[in-house]
Amino acid sequence: MNLLQTIKQLPNTPGIYQYFDKDGHILYIGKAKNLSSRVKSYWQFTPKLQANKTLSLRISRMIAQTQSMNYIVVQSEHDALILENSLIKQLNPKYNILLRDDKTYPYIYLDNNEKYPRVEITRKIIKSKDITYFGPYSIGARDILDSVYEICKLVQKKSCLKSHKLCLYHQIDKCLGPCELPVSQERYKQELDLGIKLIKNKNILIKNLEEKWNFMHKRCALKKQVRLEIEY
Repeated sequence: MNLLQTIKQLPNTPGIYQYFDKDGHILYIGKAKNLSSRVKSYWQFTPKLQANKTLSLRISRMIAQTQSMNYIVVQSEHDALILENSLIKQLNPKYNILLRDDKTYPYIYLDNNEKYPRVEITRKIIKSKDITYFGPYSIGARDILDSVYEICKLVQKKSCLKSHKLCLYHQIDKCLGPCELPVSQERYKQELDLGIKLIKNKNILIKNLEEKWNFMHKRCALKKQVRLEIEY
């Protein structure tokens, strides 16, 4: 099937597309919510197949070199984002710039060199055996991180340990307080392992959040009942 036929037969579904030159070298990998609409936007079909005149000089040059294309259909736009990210890092296409350096999609990472490690967000990958990465995430990385700190009693801020003084996070039972208290590595690791488990499994994370919410709701209701009885 030639290039024109492939373009005309593209489905109206999410996916990724790949452009190749005459020697079969990959030029570009892109994502699409609608493969047919996205790919056709690159092209002008009459009087012959050529680059759309509205394209930038760099993309026009890429289209001029394109002789064939492949595509992969996925279930959702989110899946397309993740697959695009992964393939660009593996294949390093000539015309993909933004994702080559791992700076586009966020990761959640853990620096195991720290005495009391925290999970944080980054857009840059540093190759180190001491750093653990989770992701990339097209959406939801910040929500996951906030939820982990809501459930796990980890050091909440980088500055906390430097203060050497217990703060509000310890008072509201969101931190073990290793800044001042003699918290063992084993005890802290229990909280950290739970955090990692929650990051890896969204269903467990949601379940834990619901349990905490229900507990807080019941406690607030009990406090209100006791206060009313005292006033009465």
